Amino acid sequence: MKQILGFFTLSFLILLFFSSCKDEDCVSTANNYLLVNFLDLDTLEEGAINIKAKDTLFYAVKAVGSDSVFYKKAKKVSSLVLPVNPAANQTSFQFTMIDSIRYDTLSFNPIVLDTIFFLHDTPHEISVSYNRKFRVISESCGMEISYQNVTADTNTFSSSALITDYLSRLNTVNIEVYF
Repeated sequence: MKQILGFFTLSFLILLFFSSCKDEDCVSTANNYLLVNFLDLDTLEEGAINIKAKDTLFYAVKAVGSDSVFYKKAKKVSSLVLPVNPAANQTSFQFTMIDSIRYDTLSFNPIVLDTIFFLHDTPHEISVSYNRKFRVISESCGMEISYQNVTADTNTFSSSALITDYLSRLNTVNIEVYF
């Protein structure tokens, strides 16, 4: 009897999850994207600190334990939107950064250029943990997962700060990394 009841409960939850959202009230502000900004700190002559976005070159940004690459080489970005694992309470990201780029000519007729990337000695890593909260929006909309109490457990960048401890669709910055 217990197994049958468990099966019906699971079936009901799956039906709720996969049912289409028909109500106009089916609004969710939750998502699973961690927003990381890269900032340049510049100390001015008068002692004030000027903070501005820093375009950073990444060779690869990926989740640790996964072969999925979120950003490809030579793409300059000052912020990254990284998906956290919805099936776990912790996700780690590995950042392989480019120190310099050299363009070599392989042939002249036709001209063929080769791009050589010189990578930073060790990749950086940010590991975040979070609490997942499940909520049924309505019977026809299904359920949403929100992510709260985000903490940066591991961070190998020299200076950073946790700004917002929840994930939101409102483009709220979660972590700032300073160079």
